[in-house]
Amino acid sequence: MQQAHEDWLLAELKTGNETAFSEIYRRYYTPLRLEAYYRLRNDAEAEDVVQDVFTSLWARKEKLPDIAFKTYLFQAVRNRCIDKIRKNATHHHYTEQLKDLPEPSTRYIAIEHKELSRQLKTVISGIPPAQRKAFELSYLEDKSNRQISEELGTSLQTVKNNLTSALKTLRNKLINLHNA
Repeated sequence: MQQAHEDWLLAELKTGNETAFSEIYRRYYTPLRLEAYYRLRNDAEAEDVVQDVFTSLWARKEKLPDIAFKTYLFQAVRNRCIDKIRKNATHHHYTEQLKDLPEPSTRYIAIEHKELSRQLKTVISGIPPAQRKAFELSYLEDKSNRQISEELGTSLQTVKNNLTSALKTLRNKLINLHNA
């Protein structure tokens, strides 16, 4: 009986039935948020992840697979949590590296900042368009790989490949710029 109701909710969601979406939200919001909190240990981030999953669910309603719906939702939350943890770890890694750098004298900070911004924009503009778009969405707009994939209409693996290539290209160009 329960599975039949789940199947009906999924079918109705696919047709754009807002009542079905509301029922799914009401039924799964709390368990999904608890799952996200268990993985992230941060209430605000858990809230963001679950909201992202429901936003994506509504945006992709016509394309949803015919699978166990509850499993699909929990897997989506787990994947978003993993993306968030990876992004936080990368951010933490670079923040730690920056802490070790000596502080420049304050007189030159504004000039150096302007020059660095100019150089960075130049280097970013030299990245191939697909890689540049993925990089900008990830690092400038703070979007998850899944969100980027949905926005660009590409696979998750393509987004990951583009980000890896973009970072490698940026690293090499910035090193060459620094050594010149």
